[in-house]
Amino acid sequence: MENDSKPRLEPVPRDARPADATRVPSPTVAVEDAPPKNKRRPFVIVGVIVGLMLVAIGGYLVLTMGEEGTDDAQVAADMVPVGTRVAGQIVRVNVTENQLVHKGDVIAEIDPADYAAHVKQAEADLASQQAQAAAADAQVAVTTAGSKGKIGRAHV
Repeated sequence: MENDSKPRLEPVPRDARPADATRVPSPTVAVEDAPPKNKRRPFVIVGVIVGLMLVAIGGYLVLTMGEEGTDDAQVAADMVPVGTRVAGQIVRVNVTENQLVHKGDVIAEIDPADYAAHVKQAEADLASQQAQAAAADAQVAVTTAGSKGKIGRAHV
């Protein structure tokens, strides 16, 4: 079955053309070589949509680079446990979130009140022990003097 929608082109004999007319390629060749615009359009539209999606995804990745996500209540970041040498209440934190720290950096300060109380208690215990030692020395001196007196009376 022939396609009735396209006009059929018939070859024209050479003698029928005027001699002074410019030479134009035959229309049958031009029609067959050039693809119809309607067949390219869907591919161009899909290509533009894919390109826009790739640009949008790339922009999102660039803008959100370095951020942590918590869509499942788990932090997606590098976490390092930090321990202390002593226990106590934290007075001040010297770092901010996501700040890079190095070995030896002061991260937090602990309340010195507990340690000051322990130092004062230790100083009071030391003073008490020194007083007891002085009392014992005095007792030794009294005992020594008393025993020398008893020894002298015994020789008489």
